[in-house]
Amino acid sequence: MIYIYIVAIATTVDSKNTIKEVLIVRQISREELRNKLILRESLALVEALPEKYWRDSHLPGAIQMDYTEVAEKAHNLLPDKEAKIVVYCASTECQNSSKAARTLEDLGYKDVNEYAQGKHSTGLRQGFL
Repeated sequence: MIYIYIVAIATTVDSKNTIKEVLIVRQISREELRNKLILRESLALVEALPEKYWRDSHLPGAIQMDYTEVAEKAHNLLPDKEAKIVVYCASTECQNSSKAARTLEDLGYKDVNEYAQGKHSTGLRQGFL
């Protein structure tokens, strides 16, 4: 299977006319994520929701790290900045995964991916795998 990743960089200008390049987080589809989990590919799966939602249900092997805690907890929970990381939250309407992914990139993590569809689209109740 061949995976194609598109990396995009957006150029922004802030209120002080400072030009900044911002890496746009790579997206991973449900099928890609499912295949990686089935093949037991090495990746860190991070749920960016509060712990009570993670306890209710989460994707297999996921760790919980609320997007508001990423800067504080990432260095302990994700010590390898070169590792493949997939961040997700509840659904496409939820922005927690985007916020967490951007924070991880700002902290120097090199391979951050977002599963934007979230755990509600996976059919967790029926079994994701």
